[in-house]
Amino acid sequence: MKKIQRLISITIKHNLGIRSWFQTKQFGIFRSRYRGADILLIDDIQFFSGREGTQEEFFHTFNELSSKNSQIVITSDRPPYEIAKLEDRLKSRFQGGLMVDIQIPDFDTRVAILKNKCAEHSSFLEESCLNMIAASVETNARDLEGKLIQILQSLKTKNLPPTEENIRVLLGK
Repeated sequence: MKKIQRLISITIKHNLGIRSWFQTKQFGIFRSRYRGADILLIDDIQFFSGREGTQEEFFHTFNELSSKNSQIVITSDRPPYEIAKLEDRLKSRFQGGLMVDIQIPDFDTRVAILKNKCAEHSSFLEESCLNMIAASVETNARDLEGKLIQILQSLKTKNLPPTEENIRVLLGK
């Protein structure tokens, strides 16, 4: 098994360093920093749309990392073929890998997530309470965990037991 020497994660939308390197055409900094990664994680690749210089540099970075058998993990809010103003050569490389469409978790999955998060927080809620929370948050796992933390903290702060009635009140129902 290969030991990971260098894991690099980039969030394009909020990474001011990368944006300034590309705006001032300091591509060498990007090259030296990211082309040596064993694993490169890039969040929100759709923000490369329309940025020709950025796409050009990333194309060569992608090729170099691929030739070294590095792992490249890319996230986006849509599949590559739906990203406007993204070069076809990048689209084809992205589509050549494993693409997974992550959907909103169903009810049973939300309950399982809540059980796991309760265990992580050394907390226990009855199944009926978990069901109420899972029914109230239908968006994503982050929102679900946020609601759970909010409820657990409110119960703790107000010194309330984790009953169905208290959960219902905290959910505003």
